[in-house]
Amino acid sequence: MRGEHVFFHKMEASCVQCHKIKRVGGTAGPELTKLGEGFPRSYILESILFPDAKIAKGFENTTVEMIDGMVHVGFLKKETNTEIDLHTLLNKKLVIEKSMVKARTRLPSSMPPSYRALLTRSDIRDLVEFLSTKK
Repeated sequence: MRGEHVFFHKMEASCVQCHKIKRVGGTAGPELTKLGEGFPRSYILESILFPDAKIAKGFENTTVEMIDGMVHVGFLKKETNTEIDLHTLLNKKLVIEKSMVKARTRLPSSMPPSYRALLTRSDIRDLVEFLSTKK
């Protein structure tokens, strides 16, 4: 299947560097093993072409500036009325008291928006088809 080749082997895409399918791949992006179960092709296509449109829960890049001047950057994993759970880019888990936060900023998706330029229309179509079959 051509879409499988794009996901696992096409260097321009590097999907497998950040996303995992059946225990193969990275963890910087959401697991895609069962993507096709919950999301239609249109959602998958939009996620590839416009990665900032809808960022998967737990993968929102966030900068947190503390009152003491420290700055933490990572993925917002969970939030309550009093705490922020942040996983740093080095996979360190931080629980931050909101009362100690000076400022917080949502950053763009870590997925590059350049796939429209890097992949052919055929590559994108094949990748969407491949990912939609993951159930």
